[in-house]
Amino acid sequence: MRRSGYFEALGLTPYWFAHVVSNVVDDPQAYLRELHDIFAENESANALCNAFPRWSNLHYFIAEIFESIIHEPTDEGSATFRAFLELVNAPKDWFEDIAEEGPGEIVLTELYENGRNRLVEEVFHIVFRDVSLLARFNAIVAYYICDFGEDVGNGDERFTNKGTLRRVAIPSYVRDAIYFRDGGECRSCKKSIDRVLSPEARERYDHIVPLAQGGANDITNIQLLCEACNAAKSSRLDPVSTLYPRLYQLSHP
Repeated sequence: MRRSGYFEALGLTPYWFAHVVSNVVDDPQAYLRELHDIFAENESANALCNAFPRWSNLHYFIAEIFESIIHEPTDEGSATFRAFLELVNAPKDWFEDIAEEGPGEIVLTELYENGRNRLVEEVFHIVFRDVSLLARFNAIVAYYICDFGEDVGNGDERFTNKGTLRRVAIPSYVRDAIYFRDGGECRSCKKSIDRVLSPEARERYDHIVPLAQGGANDITNIQLLCEACNAAKSSRLDPVSTLYPRLYQLSHP
């Protein structure tokens, strides 16, 4: 019996979509118009400012990237959409419809939405482990949060009078996800922060892009630090560690 907490992979090459997401984040100037389309609208920018939604800012971003791909009037966009529809067992007449009209009203159906969300979750779990990429992603998000904060002024309780987001309590599901993603160790100095064996070890959940610099209250903008590293970082925008543990040591001749 499959335990709760697992989901079945959809199978539409999630690593390819993760690569596309990485390209957009790493070269934002080349996709500036698309980024504005995704984040700059008032409703979208407003959503970036919500405190720790389970459908994170990264989920939203991945979904928008997927939408942009399948709406491309190219052979690649059409082929991707057809492959997706096959995996979600779409009705045969849908394939005839997209040959004539493109995605059309198919994207408004529950079958499409559920399948897209499954794919987004797969890609999210791949990208979520690349904290360096998350740091670059949140630097982009911070720009739109600051811009939105300047517009709303003091009329939005989520913001300080400086136009940055207020600090809020981090939900337990976020703390748990970050703790286990980061292997129960400080991401900066790699000190073990063992919840069981070292009760005096203090977990500190740090905003990668500080709130004071436009950072989001979002699971993708949090990392695990020890008490000393967290105090030293304060509200600075420091690079995240690019070190990751080996699962086993290669033996060299």
